[in-house]
Amino acid sequence: MTIQQGVLLGVRAGIALHDHSGRRFRLGRVVIKAGATIGSDAVIGPGVEIGEHAIVGMGAVVLRDVPPGALVLGNPARVVNRIGGEM
Repeated sequence: MTIQQGVLLGVRAGIALHDHSGRRFRLGRVVIKAGATIGSDAVIGPGVEIGEHAIVGMGAVVLRDVPPGALVLGNPARVVNRIGGEM
């Protein structure tokens, strides 16, 4: 797991490095890049990279990479906006 400088982690945010809850076992390194924000109760799945200055909303379940400057919400998390620009 790598967490770069300036990352904000909300209360009870979870970072999973492995998952065997489904039919297959998933294992992977999580990378949270500089300036990203992870909301309270959000869950980051194994093998996911959160881009620089991205925002993960409260309670989001992130199973895929998040591009830099994106706002993701929901379960599973989806990009709903880009910071500083249109979608």
